[in-house]
Amino acid sequence: MRTGVSKARSDNNANYRNPEHHLHDVIEDSKKISDEARPPMDIIYVACLIHPDNMGVDLWETVKSIEPVQVENKLEDYVGIYNGNKGRFAMRPSNLTITVRNQEIYNRTVGCDDPDYCVEKKVILCNSTYTKEIGEGFLMAYGLKFNQIHGVERYIITEASTPPADLIKKAHKYAVDGVPMFEFVEDEDLDRSSPPLWATLDQVTTLPYTICKKDLIIRYDLNFPDDKRHYKSFKNFDRLVEEFGYPPEEYFVTVDSSRDHLRY
Repeated sequence: MRTGVSKARSDNNANYRNPEHHLHDVIEDSKKISDEARPPMDIIYVACLIHPDNMGVDLWETVKSIEPVQVENKLEDYVGIYNGNKGRFAMRPSNLTITVRNQEIYNRTVGCDDPDYCVEKKVILCNSTYTKEIGEGFLMAYGLKFNQIHGVERYIITEASTPPADLIKKAHKYAVDGVPMFEFVEDEDLDRSSPPLWATLDQVTTLPYTICKKDLIIRYDLNFPDDKRHYKSFKNFDRLVEEFGYPPEEYFVTVDSSRDHLRY
């Protein structure tokens, strides 16, 4: 439930969006300049949907206890990609709105009478758009084979880019050999994460990924459904470089050359 302060702030924001408001144009221009300065990123993310019957007091212990179970565990993983819109280093926020074409997460959370918790499980910063898209397809191939082997719907299957044949075979072999998508580690920082920052295609297509407590963020809490969700973001390219290091050359290579101006 919103407090009086947050309600007042919301009302003010609504007033500013009114084209008749005397500050409307000033605020819109400022937002445009701010948004344009925020760096794009090539992100693969995995979100976890947990039924409330399975949610314990400790999120970390809950996910660890559910993860190995393969049948009727009331847990689903969703793999997606994101361009880091507005400098966000996170799962795609629009997954929790009705505005996107793919509403798999929305239909299981905000838009459901018996909603699941949505937990951001892993966010991977890729070195390029190509790695991001092919990496998603690789994980989808793994998830589909896993579902087929175990007769479950553990991984939500959506449309993704088709990887080369050798990567499809690699993904299928991981599933057949029982290699999990995630390995739990007790303490980890971004520099030691697997895949690492600015991950290459080879790194993104090597399982298992590591996951630690800091990776897990509840993005939809059915006990507090109206709480504002805060996403890690970067105001500009320099802030991104300061925290994650200067991107590899592949990051700047795009069809429309839209990242050329970021080089230095």
